Amino acid sequence: MSDCDVRVETEDDRDAELAEQVEKIAAQVIPVLEDVTGLSVGEKPVIRIVTPAAWVTIRTEWRDRVHARLGQEFDLTDEEIQTLEIEAISESSELPLMWALVMGSTHEDESDEPQVLLVPSALHHCGFEEPELTKVAARELTHIAQHRAGDGAAFRARNSVYRERIGLQDIQPDYLLSGHSRWTDLAVTKRLLGREVSEDTGRQTEFWWSTAKAAAGRYQENPEKFPGKDLGVYRDGARWIADVVDLAGRDVLNRAWQDVSMIPTTAEIADPRAWLARVDGTH
Repeated sequence: MSDCDVRVETEDDRDAELAEQVEKIAAQVIPVLEDVTGLSVGEKPVIRIVTPAAWVTIRTEWRDRVHARLGQEFDLTDEEIQTLEIEAISESSELPLMWALVMGSTHEDESDEPQVLLVPSALHHCGFEEPELTKVAARELTHIAQHRAGDGAAFRARNSVYRERIGLQDIQPDYLLSGHSRWTDLAVTKRLLGREVSEDTGRQTEFWWSTAKAAAGRYQENPEKFPGKDLGVYRDGARWIADVVDLAGRDVLNRAWQDVSMIPTTAEIADPRAWLARVDGTH
């Protein structure tokens, strides 16, 4: 079992208590997570407790590194570079408006090491207590395990908007990554707490509700420019993961973290047997 490196990067004394709570929860979550998934979180996964402003900065710097990598990997036209710049501006304006909705997130640092980010004030506005902290720890640490299982290959495929140039048309990495993390957090909370924990706490603050309403309006206006994911990605992806594991076990699934050609397509999300027939010659 790995301990977590929980870092408090805020000036609020109360966040030291949160860090202790997160560390204890993570110690319970990790062995169950690894047993459920067959993956390892590795040594000393990092969890950073940060302010909303720091979260926005870290997320922005991560996106800039993603775009820089795209520029290095592909011979982008001036128009394509301009498109990335417009997307960056759009996201930079959106992130400060939506931080209160983010229960947790995982991004690579400058060394491409995945790290979990938690924003205490966002957890407050989401109405999180210990059951929900258990859920978010399981979900985000699952992303750490996914990343380490394939050295980040599935994440790079998700981040690449030009993946058709390397023969990866119509793949759905978000359904794989987010669906797997949701499937895992439901299994972990069921085992540790005796029930599957929902992110809908019923204890959200008025600020959360007003933020959510405004974000929903912006998403409906332009879903492609919105940096968050629709909840259906998590739910449908989790059902797909559950079906695949029921049909063939987790070993076939876990090959997909390294072999991005195994990431399911849109049609295969609706038909797990078709995915298994393609990648494993079964069903």
